[in-house]
Amino acid sequence: MLLIKEIEKQAIYYTKEQKVYKYAMDFWKELVNYIDIAHLTVHDDILPIQCFWDMEEIVKAVESGRNKKVTGGMVHYRKNQAVIRIGISCDNDRLNSKL
Repeated sequence: MLLIKEIEKQAIYYTKEQKVYKYAMDFWKELVNYIDIAHLTVHDDILPIQCFWDMEEIVKAVESGRNKKVTGGMVHYRKNQAVIRIGISCDNDRLNSKL
C-alpha cells in the first residue's frame, strides 16, 4: 500500500515507476538474448523487479521501532532470486544514473 498522500507526488511516483519499468523491460529483453545462449529457459515478458516508495520503508522502520530500513535488494524464494526491489522517490520523475 502506497502511503503517498499528495496527488502531485503520487503522479510523480507513478510516472517515474513507469519509466523504470520501461527502461528495465528494454534492458531485460536485450539481456534475455544472451541468457538463451546458455540454454536456460527465461521468458522475456516477465520482468523480475518491483518498485517501492523509498520513504515508505523509512515510515515502516520508525513505526516498528527499528533502526534500519530497506533501500532495495533482492527477494529470494528458497535458493532462487525471485525479484529485485528498486526504491524510488517522489522528488521528480526523472531517471538518474544511480536508479
